Amino acid sequence: MKGIATILSITALTASSANADDINTPYCIDFENVCGGLLLSAIGNGWIVGEWRNFDCEGSTASMRGAISDGIVTVACTRQIQCPFGTVWLFNFDLTSRVFDLFGYDRVNPPFPVRLDEPFRIDQGTCPFSEGSIPATLRREQTQEKHSAIRVPATENAR
Repeated sequence: MKGIATILSITALTASSANADDINTPYCIDFENVCGGLLLSAIGNGWIVGEWRNFDCEGSTASMRGAISDGIVTVACTRQIQCPFGTVWLFNFDLTSRVFDLFGYDRVNPPFPVRLDEPFRIDQGTCPFSEGSIPATLRREQTQEKHSAIRVPATENAR
């Protein structure tokens, strides 16, 4: 339930988008098992803005916004016109364990997990996000084995 409340509170943010390169020193969050990553900058009072870069392994970018609290960074792509598949995507990054969770939300059905306990790297400054050939938005089924079948999330209700 905490995840749903976080998604709903993040999607309620309507402030204008800002380019992460233009605000404070950006931080690069680079995904280890999939292409792309996030370029995030703090804007004060625990709030973060940035971009999800190369989310489709083809160079596409979407604006992100969120917050940091107690070593957890929570950011979301909420502008459905920019977000992959027109879906809201929520990331939770644990800065201590260096793993993230990714959830999708079509604003109709309950949020669905796409990636859980995935490793990431974080560095100050920008990074190219060029490695990898699997988009983070491809859903990995959770089974006994850590790496199982991959499928694209259902989005017929998304706008």
